[in-house]
Amino acid sequence: MQATDLHFRHRPSTQHASHPQTWAVQLRWFAAAALVGFSVPFVGSSLLALDHDLYLGLYFAAVLGLCAAYAVATRLDLRATFTRHWRTSVAVGASAIAGTQSAVAASFFV
Repeated sequence: MQATDLHFRHRPSTQHASHPQTWAVQLRWFAAAALVGFSVPFVGSSLLALDHDLYLGLYFAAVLGLCAAYAVATRLDLRATFTRHWRTSVAVGASAIAGTQSAVAASFFV
């Protein structure tokens, strides 16, 4: 028996690099989000010393714009994304709210 017979034959991938589901595309979006997530707070609060409310408004607009650009560029099905595993999301959210509320309530009675 030859050792070369034990290896699997790999077929070339049919996905193109511009396909939205490739790792390279997702990593580029992650890098863009990290850049926006760092640069907007740094410029807004450290360099420009903006008012806190104005800074938060600009940060919120930048994040929403980035999310909208991602959804459009990757042709993300928002309905499918938000309805997938919604029961689990509600259960986790309810338990997080209950835990937070119990911690807040405990701080009032100490």
